[in-house]
Amino acid sequence: MVLQLTVFHVAILAGAALLLIAAAVSDARRYLIPNIVCAALLLLFPFFVLTAPRAIEWEQHLMVFGLMLITGFVMFAGN
Repeated sequence: MVLQLTVFHVAILAGAALLLIAAAVSDARRYLIPNIVCAALLLLFPFFVLTAPRAIEWEQHLMVFGLMLITGFVMFAGN
């Protein structure tokens, strides 16, 4: 099955890709990812889900987000 994406969805995915590249470059240079990059990625997801051409299992995405958040907190606390 081929997913038909609109120009809007392609723009969201391209924006997310650029934000991930910016995060990787910033992390490689300064070991720091700006909060604005994280917030922008977080804000792009609901726009994509709400306008997706077919149903997206957003519950699984939230579960993975929660697991990664907890893992990050544990790693941060462990220094």
